[in-house]
Amino acid sequence: MKILLKKRKKPVVLIAMSDIAFLLLIFLIIIVNVKSENEVILPTFNYSIKAYPEELFMLTVMSNGDIFTADNTVNKVNINQLQSLLVSKKDISSIGIYADKDTDYEHISNVLQIIQESEISNIILLTDREDIDR
Repeated sequence: MKILLKKRKKPVVLIAMSDIAFLLLIFLIIIVNVKSENEVILPTFNYSIKAYPEELFMLTVMSNGDIFTADNTVNKVNINQLQSLLVSKKDISSIGIYADKDTDYEHISNVLQIIQESEISNIILLTDREDIDR
């Protein structure tokens, strides 16, 4: 006659579970108590799609520094001619400047300085060629 012994279930080890619970408790306490002393204030950005004025005077600055105006015809002008052109045209209220990624910022800076001297405050910088064609 055989005697059958009951198999005992092994007890569940709760040590690992208590370690996890303890670490979770520490994590939650740290997260709740952390206060941000230096808040970062991000600037707001307003984006409008092709909301250009109708009387936009276009300038194209090429990578070699050449400046083209787009009135009724495309004209190549230098810096001095651009300054006299902006002074002579009193009806210009907005200027759009297009320059591609190969254009040095020095060329754009020179154009912006002349526009500033002409007291034109509405300047639109265009980066997409499709924006010029409107």
